Amino acid sequence: MKRKIIRMAGSTSLISLPKSWVEINSINKGDEIELKELGNNLFIKGKQSQLQSIIDLKNITDKDLVWRYIVTAYRKGIDNLTVFYNKE
Repeated sequence: MKRKIIRMAGSTSLISLPKSWVEINSINKGDEIELKELGNNLFIKGKQSQLQSIIDLKNITDKDLVWRYIVTAYRKGIDNLTVFYNKE
């Protein structure tokens, strides 16, 4: 999907959001959405969307490695993390 840039007041650049996306995410006038910049890309996160991840640690016995997986998910901004593990 492509969008054209709208220039306002000389220094502000705007784009419009697709109506279907706005409706699906229940975005209303005045609502805040989150933007995440990653290199040359800009990601838009709706107000109710959440980043989710699943980590399968069943075959990992190194506690430091387990800790690194969980910390990495946290640093990536994961909202919901599901971890599968063995009680050993």
